[in-house]
Amino acid sequence: MAQLKEIVVSLPDEILSEVDGLAKKHKVDRSQMIARIARTYILRRGLRRRMKAGYIEMADINTEIAEFCLEADNKALNLYEDMLLEM
Repeated sequence: MAQLKEIVVSLPDEILSEVDGLAKKHKVDRSQMIARIARTYILRRGLRRRMKAGYIEMADINTEIAEFCLEADNKALNLYEDMLLEM
C-alpha cells in the first residue's frame, strides 16, 4: 500500500458538501474521496494531453490527404478540360 501523508486542505462549504456526498455514496471516508478525486483529475489531465497530441498528429495527416486529393482532382480536371478543348 502507498505511504500516506497528512495534509491540511481548506475547502468552501459547498465543495465540502459535494465531497461528503460522494464519499457517502461510494462508502469511503472523506480523505479517500479527496484522494480519488485528485487521482482522477491527474489521470484525465494526462489523457487530455495525449488526446491533444493525437488530434494534432491527425490534423497533419488529414491535411496531407486533403492536399493529395485536391492535387489529384486538379490533374483529372485538367485532363478533362484538355479533352474538351480538343473536341
